[in-house]
Amino acid sequence: MKQKPEESIRIYAASLVLKQLDVLSAELNQVRKPKDIEAVHRMRVASRRMRAILDVFQDCLPAKRRTLWISEVRNLTRALGAARDADVQIESVNGILGELDDPLHRPGIRRLLLRLKQKREKLQVKLDSRLDEYEASGVSEEMSAAFTGYAA
Repeated sequence: MKQKPEESIRIYAASLVLKQLDVLSAELNQVRKPKDIEAVHRMRVASRRMRAILDVFQDCLPAKRRTLWISEVRNLTRALGAARDADVQIESVNGILGELDDPLHRPGIRRLLLRLKQKREKLQVKLDSRLDEYEASGVSEEMSAAFTGYAA
């Protein structure tokens, strides 16, 4: 039989979860505008931290909701990760293009950059869809409601 975590552990877990929920929610609208690649980065970091918190403090989570919460955050992290990877690739290729000495290489690098930007646009559509699913799931509100009473 599992032992319930001490109240102090629940309070600590609640403060961590609520902090990451705040970061996720603060970045949500900025991530929908693919102009700020750092918003994607910050939200991805927050989602990875949330996954770690949910993993470490599993005993503090409601048993009936635990699997859903972890799954929703994992799916969000994956979508953010794909977008972030494309952003980093675009930034890197832009840097290479700016440093190119041989003008004969420019058309090929520009073509690569175009393909990466097209890929990123498609990923933004998927990311927006995933963000919609995350919001519609109500997971953020559930977690907030579950932990608000414990937060100091």
